[in-house]
Amino acid sequence: MTSTYDCLIIGGGPAGLATALALCRALRTCVIFDNGTYRNASTSHMHTVLTWDHHAPHEFRQAAHNELIHGRYKTVAEIVQGNVERVEKQDDYKFTVTSNGTTYHGKTIVFASGVEDSLSSIPGLSDGWGETVFHCLFCHGFEERGSPSAGLLLDNPMVLGHLVEIAGMASKLADKVTIYTNGQDFTTMPNPREGDLLALQTRLERHGFKFDSRPITKIVAHELSIDLVFDGSQTSHRFLSYFPKQTVRNKHLMQPLGVKFLPSGHVETLPMGQATHAPGVFVAGDNCTFLQQVSGAINMGTIAGANVHHHLIRAELP
Repeated sequence: MTSTYDCLIIGGGPAGLATALALCRALRTCVIFDNGTYRNASTSHMHTVLTWDHHAPHEFRQAAHNELIHGRYKTVAEIVQGNVERVEKQDDYKFTVTSNGTTYHGKTIVFASGVEDSLSSIPGLSDGWGETVFHCLFCHGFEERGSPSAGLLLDNPMVLGHLVEIAGMASKLADKVTIYTNGQDFTTMPNPREGDLLALQTRLERHGFKFDSRPITKIVAHELSIDLVFDGSQTSHRFLSYFPKQTVRNKHLMQPLGVKFLPSGHVETLPMGQATHAPGVFVAGDNCTFLQQVSGAINMGTIAGANVHHHLIRAELP
């Protein structure tokens, strides 16, 4: 007889693991699908999680596995290692997920598989990703305090609405901050928020920020610094802040289910509970927010798990 689980969780990072823990607390059965690809794989330490601050991400995941599988909870059936090949909705409260050629049945589904960073094609940029190139200065900023200088690479239009805050955060960590647009005129960059970019540039320059529009030919990452190489010159900084363009992982599996997406590319959720526009389909983590931290992913996973429980109760008590 085929088992039907209360929830099928796609993604084995903080959001998916937290979803599973919330479901365990409610005596709900689940399966976690983990393909072993983690957004923070290139970084040595994770931050902003109490008691886990400045620990290795893989240590956190292993401890979570032990707690969910080998601890006092008995409702996580397994953690399936491998890619998800297919997701289908058979009927209300009837979903299937196929991984490694095996099909699993569930009443609900949670996508907690995050986003994929689409890094600029500048040679060498990826070498420093997670070590001297940081997407979030809450996640990887404190350790760089007192730096003589920092760079801020700008090629994602979605960042423009938050540029003052990001630049300000960098200035708390470094004496001088330069904003690089890599060959683009800042004032004519595509701006989804339709603000006055010249006024924004003037505002930031008034506070000591510099703008540099020269094309970057390559980046050389070192252990404690990073070099930006131009045609005939180069500049060194302690670190580079860079929030790249992103794509939601497993979007091709979500769309046929009726999941909707925002102009930013993130999943559109209903006002509360991490629910999507597709009944029975929930999301948690980086795939549905611009504010991407481990602690935030854990919070959303907990909320998603709780709302899955409520969703199932409403069906069980019509």
